[in-house]
Amino acid sequence: MKGTPFDVSRLIKTSHYNIISSLLFGKRFAHDDATLRRLVDLLDEVNKIVPEQLVLNFMEWLKYVPGDPFKVRRRRFLVDEIFKMVEKSVDEHKETLENSKSDDFIYSFLKEQGKRKLNKESLEGFADRDILILGYALYFTSAPVVDVLYWFILYLVHNQDVVVRMRKEIQENVGTNKPVTMADQEKLPYCRAVMYEVLRMSFTKVNLSPTHTFSEDLTVNGYTLPKGAWLMAALCTVNLDPNIFTEPEKFKPERFINERGQLFGFEKVYASFSMGPRDCLGKSLAKMEIFLFLTTLVRNYDIENEAGKPLPSLEGTSKGFRVADPYQVCLKKKD
Repeated sequence: MKGTPFDVSRLIKTSHYNIISSLLFGKRFAHDDATLRRLVDLLDEVNKIVPEQLVLNFMEWLKYVPGDPFKVRRRRFLVDEIFKMVEKSVDEHKETLENSKSDDFIYSFLKEQGKRKLNKESLEGFADRDILILGYALYFTSAPVVDVLYWFILYLVHNQDVVVRMRKEIQENVGTNKPVTMADQEKLPYCRAVMYEVLRMSFTKVNLSPTHTFSEDLTVNGYTLPKGAWLMAALCTVNLDPNIFTEPEKFKPERFINERGQLFGFEKVYASFSMGPRDCLGKSLAKMEIFLFLTTLVRNYDIENEAGKPLPSLEGTSKGFRVADPYQVCLKKKD
């Protein structure tokens, strides 16, 4: 883009879903590949529809209202189209399974499925349709990473001093002759502190967990919550709790750096990946991706607002989760 302003969201989506494709299919696509473009379009529309369907958690009968006002049939069509793309790759994997040395997700699934068939074991969870569901789930449930990366760049646009400090830490501890890798993360505590602060700030304003039900009566602050009642935890309250984070409304990466310059207290951002035994399965992958994308971006580019234009809004839009409003950024390659 040579420093001209543009909306980076499409580039983030394409890059992210290409990573998931490499895990699932065992190959990456060119950014202009028609299959990848189609996949990004389908997932983008699905993720826009989902917040509009939150009301169906409480009034499921609304899905039968004529005219598809909640886009139930449209979402089914989109999911089926993604299923077809996964199924096409599964069929290709089956043809080369015997000679494969790859360990991508589909090959691993098919090998386990074949082992169970040979041993006459149950195929529960390993039926042919299960790989389609799991393939779709890998794409759909990883979508929050796209939103976090979009927030990340927006916060850096607003905080140029943070960009300068991140770049200085990278130059002093990694250098300029090699790419940043996960092996370098212990050397970059401030960069990681910025990552955790963006995770904390971006998962605020109505970030809801999946619906749970109580297995027994529970009393909280004098109120009895009966067995069988529904619970949708507002996880955002943790990230904005002043008893946990001082001045929670302020963007302060240094809150995660102790007096010795070490990363400190980052585990308190646990609510960003949900909580308990059913927290996000992909949180390790998500943190790897965010860390590598952003340290590489900061190292190689100036990240700036368009000259003479007001800074874009940090308010965002809440639809069950908080999404940054569209904005444009200037990325200028460093010499």
